[in-house]
Amino acid sequence: MQRSFAASGRITAFVHNDGYDYVEGEAGEAYGGTLKRFRRHVVHVKPGVFVMFDDLVATKPATFQWLLHAYEKIQIEDSSRSLHVRREPAAMKMRFLWPPSLSFSQTDRYNPDPERVKPGEIKNSWHLTASTKEPSATRQFLTVLVPYRIGQEASVPQAELVNGNGAIGVRLIASDGFQELVAFRTGEARAAVCGGLRSDARVFARGARPDGTVVRRLLVDGEKCE
Repeated sequence: MQRSFAASGRITAFVHNDGYDYVEGEAGEAYGGTLKRFRRHVVHVKPGVFVMFDDLVATKPATFQWLLHAYEKIQIEDSSRSLHVRREPAAMKMRFLWPPSLSFSQTDRYNPDPERVKPGEIKNSWHLTASTKEPSATRQFLTVLVPYRIGQEASVPQAELVNGNGAIGVRLIASDGFQELVAFRTGEARAAVCGGLRSDARVFARGARPDGTVVRRLLVDGEKCE
């Protein structure tokens, strides 16, 4: 990837309420004409679950790489497309829900190597690459990131992919049965359906108790979620 001090990006949307935070950014211009769009959507499901949806359009078919950096070596579970990062006293579990096929690699080298002013000034770190396998002009990534304190692994919710009509999403199921659905529009239709919800919003989410009582909602550029 070409590196340049002229690379730029911008925040394109922000929504905040008691249950969710949402931020959207566009970074396509930072890739030197190789991308028409790199739109990243992040929903913070309070407290502490982050659902990320990346929507990319290239100028020509290409493979795509999703990068993650950590001070400790990253544990990779290829079968579930899950990653684990551990650094006392905290840890993070991350899962790729989409696309369904990725290849993983990691290294403890920089590219390019940093210029060290003094020996050992910059500590070693690890750099993971999740790569798509087939060239395409468009690609979408749906990931869930859950940081937690070591010893509280039971607090990490289950994450399930939900394929809808005009939308893609994730269902989060907590140990007490509380469920969240977070969905992102993928089509141009006036309404999308995902996980039993129909909405005119670009991004929508709903949290409900085990008895079905809805306690919080998120709507981005929309008015309905039924």
